[in-house]
Amino acid sequence: TNLSFRRSNKRWWAQITVTAGAGASDPILIDQVHSDISVSVIPTAGGTATVEGTTSPHAAVIAGTANWVDWDDGGVTADTQAVALGPMSGIRCTAVTQDCVLEVMV
Repeated sequence: TNLSFRRSNKRWWAQITVTAGAGASDPILIDQVHSDISVSVIPTAGGTATVEGTTSPHAAVIAGTANWVDWDDGGVTADTQAVALGPMSGIRCTAVTQDCVLEVMV
């Protein structure tokens, strides 16, 4: 699913709420080629969340056959932000024990 990015301060921004126990979220597809992608995950108190990114083609992301790589921070229990220094075609998140919010800015 391609979630719409909203323009904010000359950047593109997307936010989704991820339901705990539902598996990985629908991916946020990144259409433009950007070298700096800011990713934030905000777990609910007592929750754990993980984030994955891919450089697979959009067709593979949409078909569910993309290769996903865990972000360096692993499972997080506190608000966490990271910057991807290379281009990515998609980002998704899993809320393990409590819901969380995933935000992406490119």
